Amino acid sequence: MGFLKKLLIALVIVFACFGLCLYYYANAATYLRLEPEVLVAPKGGGQGTVAIDYDGYIWMVSHKPDFVTINEDSCVMIISIDPNETGEIREGSVTVKSGKLHATLTIRQNAVATYVSASVSSVSLSKDGGSEVVTVETDGCEWEASCPDWLTVTKDDDELHIKAKSNKGACRYGQVTVSEDNVRYNIFVSQGGKCPVCNGNGLLLCGSCAGTGGWYLGFSYMQCYACGGSGKVACGNCGGTGYKE
Repeated sequence: MGFLKKLLIALVIVFACFGLCLYYYANAATYLRLEPEVLVAPKGGGQGTVAIDYDGYIWMVSHKPDFVTINEDSCVMIISIDPNETGEIREGSVTVKSGKLHATLTIRQNAVATYVSASVSSVSLSKDGGSEVVTVETDGCEWEASCPDWLTVTKDDDELHIKAKSNKGACRYGQVTVSEDNVRYNIFVSQGGKCPVCNGNGLLLCGSCAGTGGWYLGFSYMQCYACGGSGKVACGNCGGTGYKE
């Protein structure tokens, strides 16, 4: 019995010391600050880093909004914010605790996009058809694209695929408009086709002889040096090919 009593007393002392150590480590901080104290997030969400400045040993997140995910790394919080599809500005707070001390991070998230841009401002497609992939950059999350009926556009995450079928007519031009909320970005698109100057023939009337092929000087005939007597010359706009890319 004496041995068991001593063992119990020793265990009580050990647990008491352990509890005191835990209490000390949990409540050692005398100050707790967050840097920054406010995060402003775009509509599309994203990540932010918040530093924990304190003189203790243990800190923990005791509260966070449901649209926020937090990864803890030593004295840093990595804040991941979901896209805001509510249509309204939303606000939430993250509370950090160390012992009896608390610090609050305020998160405000916009409800509208402030800019839309793309990796290029113009795209050229072959007369035989083809496609181009453009990267769209925005602080929103619900951008859309519109285009002329001879084009097809599809959205794939942050990529915009611009496609056109083969063109048997004249060169054509248009624009793809990428927009979200009140901001937009225009991408100029051109596609090769029949040359608009020679209408796909590749030849034009000779300007030197007005298409006659030469001149009569009295009883003699002089062949036009520019067209060699044919009355036609290669189109300078398409180089005589009849089409433009």
